[in-house]
Order: sequence, then C-alpha cells, then structure tokens
Amino acid sequence: MSRPDLLGGFGPPKADRSAATRALKDLVRKAFDLEPEAPVFVAEVACGEIDCPDTETVVAIYRGEQRFEYRFATAIADVTGADLVKAANTSG
Repeated sequence: MSRPDLLGGFGPPKADRSAATRALKDLVRKAFDLEPEAPVFVAEVACGEIDCPDTETVVAIYRGEQRFEYRFATAIADVTGADLVKAANTSG
C-alpha cells in the first residue's frame, strides 16, 4: 500500500527546489565572476553521520580544467551571497 503523505515528503516541493537551485547558480556565477554558460553544479545532500550537518549544499564550479568545490552546512535556499563571496575570497 502506498503512503501518499510520504511520497516526495523530503524538503520543499520540487518546483521550489528547482527555483532555489537556479537562483543559487546565478548567485554563484556573480560571486565568482563566471561566464553565463560556465558549468556550475549545485546539490543538496542529507547526512546521517554524527560529525556532519543534517543538510549540506555542495557547489562545484569549473574554470577551464580546474574544478573548485565548496560546502555549506545549510539547505540550497539558505546559502547567501555573503557565503559565496567568502568562499570566493578564500579560493585564491
């Protein structure tokens, strides 16, 4: 028997997550001064380990052959421009 209350019950509805992901990718491109077509990967992951946050957002950007990865201990919708500027300033 299917439990409709459990199906898709993790996090905000898909449309909201998609909008938040697009918005974060736009912020990443601005914070890191990337071209509009630059590859940006954004993922929200959950962790059940004791030593990691419940929800983490992983952002990966590519500059030529180089890949840079940043992790934020929050949901995609909660990563701020200030978080990204700080990450950009520490990446060298």
